[in-house]
Amino acid sequence: MSFAAGFGLDIAINAVVLGATLLPASQNAKVRLGCGSKARGETIGSLTGGGRPDIVLYDTHGEEFARSVGGEPFDPATNPTIDMGSNPLNSGSSTKTPEYIKLVARGEDAVCVGYVSATSAGDDKRTWHAGYAKECARHLNSNFWYPSPEVIPGTDFRPGCIWLSSGVRFLQAISVKLTDFAFPTGADAEKARTQFEQTPNTLCQAPGRMTFWETEFSDDCIPYYDFDVEKDNITGFDTDYQKVVSGHTLPCNPRGTAFNQTLEPGKGPETFSPEQIQQKEEEKRKQEEEQQTKNENGENDNALLSGSDSFGGEAGTTTQEETNEQGLDPDGPLAGAGGFGGVCGLVPETGEFAHKAKPCPGAPPVTSRPSQVRRRESAQTKDQCVDRLVISHLKDHSAREVCGMTSSWGPDFVSVTEGLHCDMCTREISRLCGQNSQDQGCDACFDLEKRFLRGSSAGNGDECETLYQEAKLYNHVSEWKQ
Repeated sequence: MSFAAGFGLDIAINAVVLGATLLPASQNAKVRLGCGSKARGETIGSLTGGGRPDIVLYDTHGEEFARSVGGEPFDPATNPTIDMGSNPLNSGSSTKTPEYIKLVARGEDAVCVGYVSATSAGDDKRTWHAGYAKECARHLNSNFWYPSPEVIPGTDFRPGCIWLSSGVRFLQAISVKLTDFAFPTGADAEKARTQFEQTPNTLCQAPGRMTFWETEFSDDCIPYYDFDVEKDNITGFDTDYQKVVSGHTLPCNPRGTAFNQTLEPGKGPETFSPEQIQQKEEEKRKQEEEQQTKNENGENDNALLSGSDSFGGEAGTTTQEETNEQGLDPDGPLAGAGGFGGVCGLVPETGEFAHKAKPCPGAPPVTSRPSQVRRRESAQTKDQCVDRLVISHLKDHSAREVCGMTSSWGPDFVSVTEGLHCDMCTREISRLCGQNSQDQGCDACFDLEKRFLRGSSAGNGDECETLYQEAKLYNHVSEWKQ
């Protein structure tokens, strides 16, 4: 996995490998959280000061059966294990298998979640990781993903993490159908990755599979499937894409809102499989060929008369009505009068009567509306790019990637392997001073030791001369090593 910008290999992890993240069977369901924004073994410089998220478990019918209220501070590198206990109102809850899970932010101080795993009392195992959300952040036009040093136990895989916060800056919650991300083999995982790459709607616009909550209330239900998601025996893809996207059930009217997703069942975006698209294209081509044959044989009653244009007149002539519409008749109505007096908004560019043009009466002015999509256009006071820095020595981390992704957000980022620094506030890339100098000349460089940007130009003897320094006050610096 080398600097994959999209799904890449971020999804190709099977349930056998992920078994290392899971817990042994116990009397109650247990959940482990991987909150990866701090390197394991690091004692200072944590980048997630937020409290542990709430954890809610649901059965196959979308019914809540266990809840653990979070909020307490925790060390992000410890991957806490939460005993979900049992519901006193439901004596059988402790033996239920988690089908769905919801993580809910506690507090405005954001926490970055890398993966979650759940084990039932019956030793059923379920997992999910932030690699799935990485592409959806881009697909949904938002920035809630960031690299992470956190490695899923038993692997060398770092899925990154997604930010959760109870404020308005990030997602407030995420709900996931755990069983849709548990693959018996690596081949099954690869097939799912291929489908999600080809048709992102089946992952990012399928609330029954994964919902990104912009706002969330504690009593909100979640979308769920009241059917088994069937797979094609050969391709391993979902057999009905549209059903996966919009066929979910919503057992309540939630007060919370999904982020750029359609929660109302049956209203999701039109989504077809590659086979369905090919079939529709073939049907359309066949209809066009049949129509063309009828036209040529004179068998189409709705076809145009020979030699006539779309208005039934002789092709190539201009009618009096068209002359009026174009404002070329001195005795005709004003151009742009709208209604029966002309084509609304049509203004002749030249000619004697160009001065007669006027705007459409009663037409509202054209105004631009600010987008409701939460995207950081400029740095805010509390943005982590203002006073925080990550220095990564990890080979699978790329400053160029994270800087070029509008779907990422977090502290300024240095990849020592690449020799690059990314200013996450401005999305500008700079080389590290003393590295690649022959290739970069005297361009600005980031001084890793003194931690400021140095602007240079060629001085005497073609040596670089420092012209200015731009320094941020990095109050938090985290260094990620193997």
